[in-house]
Amino acid sequence: MDYQMRIGQLLSQVEDQWFVGREHELGMLTNLTFSQHDWQFLHVCGPPGIGKTTLLKKFRNMHPGRRIYYFSGLAGYREPEEFLRDLHAALKGEIGQVPMDGESLAGALNTLAAERDGVVLLLDTLDQWAPIHMWLREHWIPQLSIRVRFISAARYRLCEVWHRTPGWTDMIYELPLGSLSKKEVQDYLRLRGIHDNLLQHAIGNDCKGIPAVLLILCKYVLENRHVPLDEGFPFRHLTQLLSKRLLACSDSSAEFRDQLRAASLFWWFDYHLLNEVCHQKLTPAEFYHFCQLHVIERSENGYWRINDMLRDWMSREYQLFNPDDFAAAAKKGIQVLRERLKTAPVEKRLDYIYNLLHFIQDGVPKSLSFAGGGIKFSCRQIEAQDLPAVESMFSRYILTLRPFADDKWQQVQYIREVWQAEPSAFTGIWHGNQLAGFVSFLPLHERMRQLFSRNPVYRPYVEHSGLQDKEYLIWLISSMPEYDPDATSYLFRYLFSQMTEDKLVTALSPFPDFIRMLKTLGFQELPFYQEDYAEEVPFQLLQLDLRNRDLSAALQNPYEQQTEDCEELRQALPKALKHILTHYHQKEGEETIDSLFATFPALRQTLRPGDFKFCLLQALSSLEKRSEEDRILSHMLKMFYIQKTGSHEKVASQFNLSASTYYRYLKKSFDKLSQELIHILYDS
Repeated sequence: MDYQMRIGQLLSQVEDQWFVGREHELGMLTNLTFSQHDWQFLHVCGPPGIGKTTLLKKFRNMHPGRRIYYFSGLAGYREPEEFLRDLHAALKGEIGQVPMDGESLAGALNTLAAERDGVVLLLDTLDQWAPIHMWLREHWIPQLSIRVRFISAARYRLCEVWHRTPGWTDMIYELPLGSLSKKEVQDYLRLRGIHDNLLQHAIGNDCKGIPAVLLILCKYVLENRHVPLDEGFPFRHLTQLLSKRLLACSDSSAEFRDQLRAASLFWWFDYHLLNEVCHQKLTPAEFYHFCQLHVIERSENGYWRINDMLRDWMSREYQLFNPDDFAAAAKKGIQVLRERLKTAPVEKRLDYIYNLLHFIQDGVPKSLSFAGGGIKFSCRQIEAQDLPAVESMFSRYILTLRPFADDKWQQVQYIREVWQAEPSAFTGIWHGNQLAGFVSFLPLHERMRQLFSRNPVYRPYVEHSGLQDKEYLIWLISSMPEYDPDATSYLFRYLFSQMTEDKLVTALSPFPDFIRMLKTLGFQELPFYQEDYAEEVPFQLLQLDLRNRDLSAALQNPYEQQTEDCEELRQALPKALKHILTHYHQKEGEETIDSLFATFPALRQTLRPGDFKFCLLQALSSLEKRSEEDRILSHMLKMFYIQKTGSHEKVASQFNLSASTYYRYLKKSFDKLSQELIHILYDS
């Protein structure tokens, strides 16, 4: 270590050490600030936790030879004199004895900018500076040389008065910050020493690309020695904390709290859809003001939606802390969308199907189908010159999917042959000139069946099934991590658009996340297929018949199911809990949870599959407080199944229990835990 280094320099190095991504944004800021562009006021905006402050400081650290001054503004400035005092202190070593008034400091800045090849002022948290905005905009900044440049940051875009002020109309350049890509999240996790694929996968799904959430999840994992991250882990507290931060952004957000929660259920909404599910109805004027909130943006179809980074967090917070209201709103929303579908024009039906699916999906399936939206893609058929990129992309992509095994599928070798037989079945998406992803949706006509009869993975299905009318195969899908999760979601929504009606759709996959997503569409497993992809990872052959109905009819509404007989659940739960706990840290446990929710769909009215483990831990904690025997039962289950502290014999010795007594207690513990869980789900 350089012992002459100042602590401030050390802190800057640490900031840079953990910084990933944002190359495009930093490049734009550098180009617009230091090139010979006309003068512009640069403004970075985005929701809490998206990394605005970090970006400004990284920009400063990138240019150590430049005169760049950072002002946090976190406490706000009520008077111009407060800002001028901080500016004077920052410039003191550069400008000598200069009075602390605005005109004198403006002159000093102009002189400094002329001598030192420009000056940059970084104005952070500009939304807290509102009392001095007019003074800055109309009095002080106009006195400065064009060699004095500004980059500001705030949660919101600059308000209309900035854009309407004479002279400012074309002087403002706004740069909204989006979420980190899948690649950037993975890069950050590797920097922090988290290399486990399952942990990277779980954290990536949970953080939604929000840097502040990524930091919190990373901190949890590192402090807990890489304990596997349950889907339900910090959501109960983290979503509450994040939601409070989001809704505390302005008085308007608090005023529209009911509407924000309802809006978080929709992929897109309009005035009438939102009012159908809200307790408090909005007037058209109030709806207009609601849509001006910083968390609301235009949807792809020209309506409105909550920003993707925040929508799932707000929806999850709504379900966790107001489950009855959530279930009622979701049920009502699905009913309204189904009614709309009956009369929707053909060109609008797909939008309503997407919205309906957004209500029905949760967890990983929703992340696959409805993530992103900030990256714009163009769509066209894959051409011959694109095939090398397609092959390379799929070879890399398949290794990033659970179960993270070497490619036993080996489908790359068939891509060119299948493409030559049906090039129109390969669709690519591009971001600019870069291929970002592709999907192949193949008609299984006689020639295609002959090709796949030579493919060992698909041969059993082709031999088992005959030629069927209007059958299509979902074959390969792949994307570049630089454009994920946006690219994968775009591809899946494109796929949904191709299978809306009049098709028999077949899919074969070993990937649990894709399988879960397809089952939310109504796909059913064909049990005769018994091939394995990797050790203990079977392929699943799925099929959905839409030849006499459209996709909306196949979507099952979990909120319209009749409440199951509680006694049936009581009988099934102890056995299911034993299997879930036995495979608590493995995918078999997740599959048992999914199966439980499939058997008892009304469970979704109380919680999501992804939150089941959290509820299970809550039941264990409640059980240990009931009696001394219950305390022992709870600790036995935790020690053996969750904490993995040793064999049954070792756990029995911890409580001085004989083997026979221990196993009697163990059998009783699943019954007791089942009772406690049902009490939490339905009685409390």
